Amino acid sequence: MGRWSASVYVLAALLLSRPLLNEAQDNTSSPTATPARQCSGDNRGWLTSGADTGEHPRGNFGPVGLHSAHFLTPVETNEVSTTVILGGKATNYYYPDTDYQIKLRCTPSCAFLLTVESGPLNASQAEQQEGSFQGVEEDSRLALYEGLKSYIAVTNTNFITSAYTIIWRAPNELTYQPLTVRVTWVLDNEFQCPGIFTELVLTSEIVCGDGYKDQYEDCDDDNLIAGDGCSPTCEVEIGWVCEERQRLSICTQALVLFTPADPYEIRTVEGYETQYNMVLTTPIQESKFVYILVTPQIGGEAFIVGETSFEFAAVGDNAWNVERTVVVSAPGNRLVDHRRNYTISHVLSSTDPNYEHNYGNQGANLEPPQMTVIIEDDDGVDIILSRVNITVSEGGSDEFYTISLGSEPSGRVHIAITSEPAGQVYVTPNAIFDANNWNEEAVISVAAIDNSNLDGTVVAKIHHQIFQNATTDENYSLLNTDNKTIRVTVIDNDTPGVVVSPRSLSVTESKQGDYYAISLLSNNEKPVRIDFVTSEGIEAMHALGSYCIFAADGEDWGIPKYIQVRALNNSLEDGERVETLTHTITSEYLPYNDLADTDPAAPWEILVYVSDDDVAAVVHGDLVNITEGQDASTFSMHLLTQPTAPVRVYFDLEDASYVKIGLTEREGDERYIEWLPEDWSVTKTITLEALADSEYPDSTDNGVRETKMYMLSWSDDTNYNDILNKPVQVLVYDNDYAAVIVEPTTGISLDEGGSAIFTVHLATKPQANADSGAVYPVNIQSVYLEPARTSPDSRPRSSLQALPRP
Repeated sequence: MGRWSASVYVLAALLLSRPLLNEAQDNTSSPTATPARQCSGDNRGWLTSGADTGEHPRGNFGPVGLHSAHFLTPVETNEVSTTVILGGKATNYYYPDTDYQIKLRCTPSCAFLLTVESGPLNASQAEQQEGSFQGVEEDSRLALYEGLKSYIAVTNTNFITSAYTIIWRAPNELTYQPLTVRVTWVLDNEFQCPGIFTELVLTSEIVCGDGYKDQYEDCDDDNLIAGDGCSPTCEVEIGWVCEERQRLSICTQALVLFTPADPYEIRTVEGYETQYNMVLTTPIQESKFVYILVTPQIGGEAFIVGETSFEFAAVGDNAWNVERTVVVSAPGNRLVDHRRNYTISHVLSSTDPNYEHNYGNQGANLEPPQMTVIIEDDDGVDIILSRVNITVSEGGSDEFYTISLGSEPSGRVHIAITSEPAGQVYVTPNAIFDANNWNEEAVISVAAIDNSNLDGTVVAKIHHQIFQNATTDENYSLLNTDNKTIRVTVIDNDTPGVVVSPRSLSVTESKQGDYYAISLLSNNEKPVRIDFVTSEGIEAMHALGSYCIFAADGEDWGIPKYIQVRALNNSLEDGERVETLTHTITSEYLPYNDLADTDPAAPWEILVYVSDDDVAAVVHGDLVNITEGQDASTFSMHLLTQPTAPVRVYFDLEDASYVKIGLTEREGDERYIEWLPEDWSVTKTITLEALADSEYPDSTDNGVRETKMYMLSWSDDTNYNDILNKPVQVLVYDNDYAAVIVEPTTGISLDEGGSAIFTVHLATKPQANADSGAVYPVNIQSVYLEPARTSPDSRPRSSLQALPRP
């Protein structure tokens, strides 16, 4: 085993004024104080060089024997302290085969003698010294002290100091007894030889009877009671076998078990067989055997069919836990000899020490029980059953047995056949005999009732009673049939379970969803709740919510409950995906509550294939109209679905000489707007404005000019990255219109021989100095114009004179 280190600190501070003790001749000490004297020569005890006489220490201090009886005056608690350190934690326990550090400290320096002992101090002998000291030869300050009696002790060499470290290894044999660290030391003082004796009690870390079996213990059954397999010293008692179950020993006595028992009785009818079984309670040691000899009663009718001697071994076909069957037969006769009893004895011999102890003459002196065979007379008033044990299975085939009468009746005999407990076995309800069929066997059918309950294996009984009202034979009507029973073992075919169908579904976001069915495999005695556990993208709902409940006692366990599964609608284009739906079960009915651990199908996962109804797109218009000299036009955009990462849209103009883009989130070379995933539904707007009459004056009619605005989308969401391919048409309308303006236009009157002045000018600056004229229609009969035609030049206005025509 691995060892760990511990430390024992023995710290001493001794008052020099404390009186020394005289040694008596009878190896005892008396508290008589002696005068202070010089500490030199032989008076210095261990500090003296010379031959060792086996008395250690020497001089007038210390006991004659090693730590023998003493009457040293105890020192105060503040003068001496002892501590055991194990793994950095103080403890006063020791563990077998473990190394401990014992540290001694004295001022200024001292010689010492140290042992670890069992028993009282006045019995301090070599045989009471426990453990061993390790690595002493590697420390020049330490030496093993054997003396004249082969002590297990450690002392200092001629080199003394104020601190010593001794490695002590605890004994590897477990005794549970406390051990004591005993130290006798002498301080190196030239004026006096002050000495002291110190003890530290170490308790066994392993405790017998604490219910925790340590590796050094044979057993531990949580008590100190003898005769229960584990002794008060935690040793396995002879005749028992103890096994460890989660560190607690469970002990079983080595016995032979018979079935049936309490009472040990079997029944049969003349001419029929019966049987009983026997098996051992504990394993047999390897290469050991147990023999059981079966002996029928001398002079009895019952005899053994087949083996009469049985061997049990450790393993194999004859293993100790393989049940053996003894078949007993009662011969038939024609005598009315009524019911009678015979005994079968058993003699056990064994080479296994446990069974030899329990059944041998030198041990517990137990005897195997006797089995009583009850033989029913088949001659006379009796009901004869062909079988006494039947096994049937739910859903399996029927079993049969026969009933017959022991004698011819004088009238009708009606036998009512019933079973208990109810609901487990179906049996033919009656058998009717009379003088014509009394010697014929009535065949009785036995079948297990196939229910949906988790019954486990049930033992039922079939009873046979004389139906008094329908029986006319007086002898049979008085027949006691209480013992006419058949033992029926019913094997259950029901298991707890959950049926989930189908195991895959297909749903679409924002649609109604799909359904699956869930039901139980068997009846449940208490309500069963099934919760639906879904991944994030789906929900499963029943009328009660996210769970359903199957009521108790067969109300609805086999009726499917339909669960609707829907995809949670979101604004993400997340494409086709697979979600999962699992189930958890809770119930006070343990067979269903434990299904998560016992059913391999748990947690009954359903795969849900989800189709997306979202398409990633940037929604915007295709045309922007701008008019010179008016407010900027707005251009709005929004996202159709929520992105998984920020989305930017960059803008650029095909011709930026007469249009500018404004209100973007960043100006300069890179104009863009940006959506974050959390504000994806916000409509973003930019402006487009004509430069003419905004950035510079303009009076020229340029008509309608057209350009294109290009957009580029960028995002770590691949659904939104680079999806804008169509440019936006931008039309710029001029607010200047080319025209010739004549003023005034109406209300001019002329007298004969008079004249009027018209003013003519252009509405906009012409694009070039072209020769263009304006023709003014007049009534040429009465008026003529001078000049008759005008051309634009650098002057903003021209004048026309209207004269009466001569």
